[in-house]
Amino acid sequence: MELNKNKVWLWLAGAILIVFTFVLSDSVKNTIRRQRLIKKAEAELTQLSKDTEEMRKKIDRLESHPKSYERLVRKELGYLKPGETEVRFLGD
Repeated sequence: MELNKNKVWLWLAGAILIVFTFVLSDSVKNTIRRQRLIKKAEAELTQLSKDTEEMRKKIDRLESHPKSYERLVRKELGYLKPGETEVRFLGD
């Protein structure tokens, strides 16, 4: 008789476990989804922090070295000093 009671309790516990699994499955899915989104946001934040630090270094170099500032302006904006002539070579 004791063995039958144990089987009943085991089946009851299994049934309750299955019910809880279905009831909580959306919660578990949402939690997993949130964790993935958090990891993605943390990775993006890390990359943005690196980019920000790189830009700060670039700004520091430009502020401390006038020649680098001049090179950047010439390269990016195509500025020339008074009296200079730009020569361009066209490829095939």
